[in-house]
Amino acid sequence: MTLKQIESHELTLKANFFGDFSISINGYPLVEISSQKARGLFAYLLLEKNQLKTRSSLASIFWPDVPDQTALHNLRQALTTIKKAISETIEDVEIFSSDRDTLALNENVDIQVDILAFENTIQILLDRHNGQSACGFPIYQLKKTMSFANGEILPLLTFPDSDLFEDWLILKREKNNRLKVSGYSILLKYFESRGEWGKARKIAEDLLTIAPWDEDIHTRLIRILLQSSQANAALSHYHSAVRYLKSSLDLEPGLLLQNAYTDIQKFLSSGIIQKSWIRLLKNLPGYATPFVGRDNELIVLENWISNAHHQVITITGPGGCGKTRLAVELANLQNTLFKDGVYFVSIEGCLTLEHLCLTIMSPLKSSTTMPSR
Repeated sequence: MTLKQIESHELTLKANFFGDFSISINGYPLVEISSQKARGLFAYLLLEKNQLKTRSSLASIFWPDVPDQTALHNLRQALTTIKKAISETIEDVEIFSSDRDTLALNENVDIQVDILAFENTIQILLDRHNGQSACGFPIYQLKKTMSFANGEILPLLTFPDSDLFEDWLILKREKNNRLKVSGYSILLKYFESRGEWGKARKIAEDLLTIAPWDEDIHTRLIRILLQSSQANAALSHYHSAVRYLKSSLDLEPGLLLQNAYTDIQKFLSSGIIQKSWIRLLKNLPGYATPFVGRDNELIVLENWISNAHHQVITITGPGGCGKTRLAVELANLQNTLFKDGVYFVSIEGCLTLEHLCLTIMSPLKSSTTMPSR
């Protein structure tokens, strides 16, 4: 399908490169680019969208083993292939901004690349996590962000005759994997602190697909399985981890895995495991139905509530629109993320300031320390 007379500033190009090569323009899937080199070139330009590239450098990256003029000719052919696919999707638009020597993407086109969006968002969240104390964190946003980062970057693109491109792609994947490990590590600690062992197990397994050499993650997965009373699965994973370390790295199990094996043997002999201390407070109202939707509201609210400058947040709206349910879901998400705990207090029926203060303070009387927020 084609659309005619679309201005550049009205164009939105979306590229999904996690585990795939998928591009759409204004919602229309891009006609398939037949040439692998053209696909690689387009992906490279989209992922380097903020940088002006010289034609000679692009030619040397993708065709390093041919004469310069031949490489430049191949570059022109690849660009023609890309432009043909674009024109067959939407007519009379210009994605590129170029001259005789340089090539860039048209700055008037709204270009959205899943990998770049992930890297930008996760880096902001990591900086925020590293720079604050235990006073909340945008955990829901982190969950959403990590859910989009499925699969390897451009898994089917490989050019053995182009070492520069292969090196560039390896560095991209390594950077992405480091960010994934950091994000998953926060989620793993979060689910462990809440005793949500099924979710913690999934995160630990995801981590091990990226960093199978990490003994700490193997050990934590074993202990997660033991907390779930799955001793046989824990023992099986221990042997699997030992085999990997020996066959791939020629390493014997370290102290962490040795201690984990001792825990497994204790569980198998006694059926008892020392339960982890769970910080999850149980003073929140329960609901029979699951919470659905309100993604944007939750992301905004958890960013506000984890900001030390925001001491009071008020949710307003007509009766029955779900204000209390939204507040309870926010409190549930933040449970264990505040060092002094999360408390729910209903102020329904409080008609005086004194009554309001007493009602708010009553659930805190049993606390050994006064919450800082």
